[in-house]
Amino acid sequence: MNKQLTFKKTGCDFRTAFTLVELLVVIAIIGILVGLLLPAVQAAREAARRMQCTNNLKQLGLALHNYHDTHKRLPFASGGTTPPSGSPGYSAVSLMLPYMEQTPLYNIIDFKKPLTDPTNTAARLQVVPGFLCPSDKENPQPQSGGAINYMVNKGSLHWWSDPSQNGVFLPGRSFKFADITDGLSNTSAFSERLLTDGNNGVVDLQSDVFLGNGDPSSPDEAIQLCYATDATNLANQFPLFMGAPWINGQHTYLHVDV
Repeated sequence: MNKQLTFKKTGCDFRTAFTLVELLVVIAIIGILVGLLLPAVQAAREAARRMQCTNNLKQLGLALHNYHDTHKRLPFASGGTTPPSGSPGYSAVSLMLPYMEQTPLYNIIDFKKPLTDPTNTAARLQVVPGFLCPSDKENPQPQSGGAINYMVNKGSLHWWSDPSQNGVFLPGRSFKFADITDGLSNTSAFSERLLTDGNNGVVDLQSDVFLGNGDPSSPDEAIQLCYATDATNLANQFPLFMGAPWINGQHTYLHVDV
């Protein structure tokens, strides 16, 4: 007797999609991973930017030493190539251009004429990558000329034209290393400053620098002046120090996240 086998289809269904709970769990896991990885990526990027900015400061220090070795003195500040004053508007950095692989830019500058002279427009508008800190989120390029994040040390007094100013870069005056009696390792040559966003019509605490009305003689007085800043006076020319190369060629960098 032959028996016929029959198969009955069960009611089992095979799912091909996630449930809502599973989807939420996956999204939560992805969010946690992003939260863990993003700070590490940002830290790595900032470390690279910090290294680049430190290298910029180092190159400035080397250029300064090469300039001194050639001319037996430091460059002028706010003057030209001829002492005691020269043509107005030129910083010490402009005189150091040949020692920073910027000889073509140096050659098109007419130091016998003011920086604002039309013949110097092309040179004035040039942007030198080594003069910009990659950590500065703004890096604006004003219409008046190429921007720079590195300022010379004109001293600790409020007015750079003060005859008793104690900086190493002064208008109409040029110093030798031997004139720096405090020691080359104790004297800063350049310091980094934050650039503003170039918009004087909009106040932005993250990109604007404000000038306090006073000349503090102690850190406590400086703190008090912070409560009396002139919110309408955006002091684009005043520095916010972050990194600095010293006269002896060493350099330090203290990153400030503004």
